[in-house]
Amino acid sequence: METAHCFWNRISYARLLRPSRMTSPDDYAALHEGAAIGAIAPRGQIAVAGADRAAFLHGLLTNDTASLTAGHGCYAAWLTPQGRMLCDLHVLESGDMMLLDVPAAEVDAIAARLEQFHFTEDVQIAPATSLRAIWVHGPAAARMIGEGYDSWMQYQNARIEFAGVPIVIARIDQLAVPGYVIYADVQHEDEVVQVVHRRTLSGAGPRAPAETTIIAISTCPPPAGRGWPARP
Repeated sequence: METAHCFWNRISYARLLRPSRMTSPDDYAALHEGAAIGAIAPRGQIAVAGADRAAFLHGLLTNDTASLTAGHGCYAAWLTPQGRMLCDLHVLESGDMMLLDVPAAEVDAIAARLEQFHFTEDVQIAPATSLRAIWVHGPAAARMIGEGYDSWMQYQNARIEFAGVPIVIARIDQLAVPGYVIYADVQHEDEVVQVVHRRTLSGAGPRAPAETTIIAISTCPPPAGRGWPARP
């Protein structure tokens, strides 16, 4: 079970507070009345591409990855044949790639273990080491990102430009409040966080893409190198 023992940038409506541990009444209020930026536990990412990726993962994970379409995803676990959990993960289908969000300390081990089960399938597996995740939690989280994201379904995702930066954005609710995660290249991490802060203060953001647009802009080439591919 993930616990909230991380450092947070707490935002209560338009008020930016100093980073601190989420243990005070102010932290609770920010999370349940405004929004908080931060991961509840360190996470890393693995990119899985290739025509057989959905069927390959479907044979290993506890959820139905075979039926996922572009712009959708699911929560899943990977178990041993004896039922012991190897890891939990968020699975996001982008159109011709699946992004696996896993515990950060286990990225390399999980990628290596996936390769052990890879035989003749058309699958390419690579840790996305240049990717960073910016998590936003709370009832004001959607407003921090832009207009229309509050209507997104769980694990709905899109590949878009955010203030000129190519990102992947997904809705993943945690801590019993609405939640979103923005995946950006490490060189843009601070820039994206600052843009979210400014939009919180101004109360303005762009409109979320429509469902048909999500499918179109989620399509991207297989992993080039070790990060999420650049926008074509």
